[in-house]
Amino acid sequence: MFYGVAKREHIWNDAQAVCAVLGYGKNGNAVRMLLETCAQETLLATAPDRSQFSHGVSLYQIDHIAWENVRQRCREADRVKLKDAFGFDIREFPYAHLAYAPLVAAAFARIHYKLIPDEFPLKLEGRAQYWKTHYNTVQGAGTVEQYIANAKRLLP
Repeated sequence: MFYGVAKREHIWNDAQAVCAVLGYGKNGNAVRMLLETCAQETLLATAPDRSQFSHGVSLYQIDHIAWENVRQRCREADRVKLKDAFGFDIREFPYAHLAYAPLVAAAFARIHYKLIPDEFPLKLEGRAQYWKTHYNTVQGAGTVEQYIANAKRLLP
């Protein structure tokens, strides 16, 4: 395991803890979206990061632009909730430290998704397209097909 993750269940526990604080989304599947994103981005923390700081950091591969966007646009209520629950201020957390802070990385990924007005789709195929559109973007190398395959292979 990489990215500060000791056991696979820690990824689920962190995603669950973050969503308990920041919300599960209108369709109640924010934990699933985080887990699938992690499965696609780093194969649930089993793929070592060979391009640290150039393409993204953490088990969610958050790039510098997304990190800055989350820091600047995070709602004050969410910032306070995270500080109260976990003791860190999302606006002050250093980018490089995301590399080995899986709970904080989950919070950044969840806030990133919260800043998008569209809800998470109910079906895997829809979430894969949502990820590609809002997280990986057209410049990213990941594909909808990879996302679906990784989610099916790595998640129950």
